Formats: sequence, structure tokens, C-alpha cells
Amino acid sequence: EALALPTDVGNPTEVKKAFSEIQQQWGRMDILINNAGVVEPIAPLVKCRDDALLQSLQTNVYGTYLCTREALKHMMEENREEGTIINITSGAAKKPYHGWSAYSSQKAAVDMFTRCVALEVKELPIRIAAIAPGTFESNMQELIRSKSEEDFPARPKFVKLHQEGHLSKPEDVAKSIVAIALSDWPELSGRITDIRSSEFQEECRRRGIEIRGV
Repeated sequence: EALALPTDVGNPTEVKKAFSEIQQQWGRMDILINNAGVVEPIAPLVKCRDDALLQSLQTNVYGTYLCTREALKHMMEENREEGTIINITSGAAKKPYHGWSAYSSQKAAVDMFTRCVALEVKELPIRIAAIAPGTFESNMQELIRSKSEEDFPARPKFVKLHQEGHLSKPEDVAKSIVAIALSDWPELSGRITDIRSSEFQEECRRRGIEIRGV
């Protein structure tokens, strides 16, 4: 059973409405995966438009804040056994890219946000972690490949990944993230990790979590 709720995650009113409808439908909040994101603007800072910068900040950072806050409110009110929040981050949070100052800094903000909230809920049966899903085929990847090397010198790297078939399938990544979210893994809280990490994948294998196609 599924409930589709088109929502602007950067709009507090829409976010509250969506979470209220979820609560009415199922009466509980078990898992939140903050996956909404935009990759633009992809250009040197001096060429970035104000509206593009604000939209990316509103979606990538503010949206994550709003959705996490609403999920936590419901999880705390339910006196539940456990709740899980997974924030989708990126390797760009740790590695600077020419032309990607907005996206990289916003994902870095999500990482620190995750660690701070983990401290706030450490006495509760709620865990929050940030996971970088690696590179997988998506509209974002198409957009990256469409940019000029002048604006984004790393473009050839992403083009090569696509040409050589090294991009994961989004459905494999999604199933892997869901499997992690459903697992009994309290020590995951506060961690910032990359799903492609051999160490992390070994931890998943020991816990019986299948990581697909990454």
C-alpha cells in the first residue's frame, strides 16, 4: 500500500500537511528517508543566480531540516520502540569541486546536521544517519553531463562513468537504503558513510543486509 503526496519539502506548510496525512493514513511514523535534492547550480559562484542558489538551499538543507523535525515530533509522541531517519548525502560533501560550491557545501551541512540531531536523540530509540549512495543513473547525472567543462571541470569523470557503465541502477540503490533503514542497527546513528565503502559493505553483510549493484 502506498500514498503519493507531491510536496515541496522546502515549504513548512506543505511538509506539515504531508506528515499529517501520513499519520492519518497509518497512525505511525517508522522511517524517514530524506532523498529530495537538486544538484544545480553547477557553475562558479560568480555565475550562480540568486534564485538557483536559494532553491537549492531550500530543498537540500531547509527541506531536510523541516522533514526531519516533523518526523521526530511524530516519533517522539508515539512512545515507539524505534524510529529511523536516513539523510541522503554525497561524496561531494567531503571533496571540493570547482563549480559545485552550492551542492557540496549543502551536503556538508546535511552531514553535520545529522551528527547534531543524533546527539539530541541519543537517549531515545531513534537513530539518524547520513548515507552517500554513490553515483547512479538519474536526472541529476544527465544534468551534470550536460554542463560545460568551463563551468564544471570534473564533467569528463562523470561522462566516463556513464560511458563505461559504472553507474548504479537507482532501484538497486533504493532497495539497499531501505534494507539499511529496516535493519536492527542502533550503532548506525550519527554515522556519515558511503554505501560503496568496503568496510561499510562488510558490516552490512555481517548483519544480513543486502547491498545491491553498487
